[in-house]
Amino acid sequence: MKYLEIFGVSIDTPSISAAVSSVVDLAKGEKSQCSQLAFVNADCLNIAFNDWSYKYTLDQCERVFADGQGVRMAARATGQGSPANVNGTDMFPMLCALSAGTGGPTLYLLGGKPGVAMRCADAMRARYPGVQILGAEDGYFSERTEEEVLSDIANCRPDILLVAMGAPLQEQWIAKHREHLGAGVAMGVGGLFDFYSGDVARAPLFMRRAGFEWVWRLAMEPRRLARRYLLGNPLFLSRVWQHRKDDRSVKRRMGNGAVRTDRRRRITDIAVSSVALAALSPILALAALAIRIDSPGPILFVQERVGRDGKLFSLIKLRTMHTDAEARKQALVDANEMDGGVLFKMKNDPRITRVGGFLRKYSIDELPQLVNIFKGDMAVAGPRPALPQEVALYGSDACERLRVRPGLTGLWQVSGRSALPFKEQVRLDIENVARRSQRFDALLMLRTVPAVLKGDGAW
Repeated sequence: MKYLEIFGVSIDTPSISAAVSSVVDLAKGEKSQCSQLAFVNADCLNIAFNDWSYKYTLDQCERVFADGQGVRMAARATGQGSPANVNGTDMFPMLCALSAGTGGPTLYLLGGKPGVAMRCADAMRARYPGVQILGAEDGYFSERTEEEVLSDIANCRPDILLVAMGAPLQEQWIAKHREHLGAGVAMGVGGLFDFYSGDVARAPLFMRRAGFEWVWRLAMEPRRLARRYLLGNPLFLSRVWQHRKDDRSVKRRMGNGAVRTDRRRRITDIAVSSVALAALSPILALAALAIRIDSPGPILFVQERVGRDGKLFSLIKLRTMHTDAEARKQALVDANEMDGGVLFKMKNDPRITRVGGFLRKYSIDELPQLVNIFKGDMAVAGPRPALPQEVALYGSDACERLRVRPGLTGLWQVSGRSALPFKEQVRLDIENVARRSQRFDALLMLRTVPAVLKGDGAW
């Protein structure tokens, strides 16, 4: 499948019929993992330009489709061809037609103002007799609580869940709940329920084909959409043009300052991690033996974490918890002692083993991450790598952490560790990114030794 890239967001470029086929294939596949899809237009990409949490969510989607004339113009301006306009509003009736057929996908509609999703469902049932719409709920949860709606979706197990809450809320809502939805596919579809419920008139076909649907929508809702179209569209195109110039400038500078500095830092990381692994191997061996004697289970704990630019990698640690720790976490959520609600930390976490408590206090459990540094997943110094579910809750400021490789040590590790509230950790991590240099990294490494030996703030 072909892709284009705008502001670092990778966008699929199939025809709409191919896009529908890929949606159905994903929807009818194994439902152990809900696939998330998204549509992006110029307004979405303007949001992603400044909001790293939204950009990260888009990066985790299985498919991101190009929606609207603005994206097509940006693709042509950057020499990436002219992708088809693939939007949820055109895709929805095609999915309903397939749903009405034998073995077609089942649907669930969530979003819009009270009554809109139900009217949309009734209209599509009349238009496509036999369409399998299993449920319809508004996005304000006016009739049932959010928990009740989530339970209903999970019980229905629809092949396709359409969420109409507007970007970026709908994408972040899906990302937050996708593990528990029970759907094959979940995708944000903006305001399409308004069109098919009859609440909002859609542009005539000739205007849609000419790429001027936005003009019609502006005429229909001038107060709500004036800022988005009259200011947002020119801003988007100017950003595309500036981004193109910046990319060319970077390419001209390849091999100069910034690239050489990054290469030197990488060489330093390889050298430090190699020497440290050799020097600390006796400590690692003793720790492994203690873990084996203390409690049943593997010596190493491997967990998916978020690295530079939102890329996932497998982080390696010595196991410090009992093997059923993840299953027991839900029962302990209310006992979270970390301010901000993003990270989960407890001073006296009952899931930690006796040996695990000692290993954590002196950060011995983190030493296997020297392997991650050697591989290039991490650096010696930088923000700590976060869990995907934590990053899904980040604000735009916290997502600044994702601009560089995560580190084994950083500013907040030498300034209080877990005793610091989450907002202070974010502030220190952003400062870490801003002050990043080989000299600053060396100072952090020197400060890490006494901080670890002291053992304060590690839980």
